[in-house]
Amino acid sequence: MEELDDDESIKLFCQRAFKSNHPTEFHQLKLSQMVLSFANGNPLAIKVIGSSLCGKTQSYQESEAKKLKQVPKPDIQKLLKWSFDGLECEEKEMFLDIACFFKGEDRDFVTRIMEACYLSAYSRIENLIDKSLIYVSENEIKMHDLLQQMGWDIVYNESPSEPERRSRLWIPDDIYDVLIENSGTKTLKGMLLDMSRIPKLELKAEAFVKMRKLKFLKFYLPSTFGRVQMKPKILLPQGLLSLPNELRYLYWEGYPLKTLPNQF
Repeated sequence: MEELDDDESIKLFCQRAFKSNHPTEFHQLKLSQMVLSFANGNPLAIKVIGSSLCGKTQSYQESEAKKLKQVPKPDIQKLLKWSFDGLECEEKEMFLDIACFFKGEDRDFVTRIMEACYLSAYSRIENLIDKSLIYVSENEIKMHDLLQQMGWDIVYNESPSEPERRSRLWIPDDIYDVLIENSGTKTLKGMLLDMSRIPKLELKAEAFVKMRKLKFLKFYLPSTFGRVQMKPKILLPQGLLSLPNELRYLYWEGYPLKTLPNQF
């Protein structure tokens, strides 16, 4: 996307930060100049930063703008992370859930799952929308690719070399390694696996015993993958001892057993 010129930048920032098309007071002009000197005409950065400052006191806005001076100008990801860092704890968790699992999903569906996991989920989703970190189009939760990448990076950096110690897994190779080595931990909160991207896998009966905090589990095949003659991709030759009691959403396409485990 082309950079915005100065007039376009200040108009977009004022719309997000002050709900007007231009600064109406001197401190608004000063704040606009400070922020736009960092945003470099990037419309996503301008929207996210402006939305994060909207409705705050003048002292708060100026204090936060000074923090942005520490961010290297070309580093858009660090500018975006500044807005993430200002979220409440549960809003951060919900943002990461959306980045890893729910981008493109129906809003009502996502809200139902979030309400089973977090307090005041509906209003917190609204807050993420107000801060321009997500948006809704045709009732689907959407997120800019750069914001999703930021979310992925935050989770990856929780434990770069040991995926079992991250809070969320969505990369097929990482999930395959964790499952085949039976190395899941209580750190893990969610797992999203496209089964078409892994070889056939045999799980041990105690595969999920150590994943006590797992809330979201989805093993699926993409809609373009033929299902008529589909055989189970993940096998349980010894049965399944248990599933985590914290689990709030379970979707397992081709589940190989007739019943769920008794210890669930």
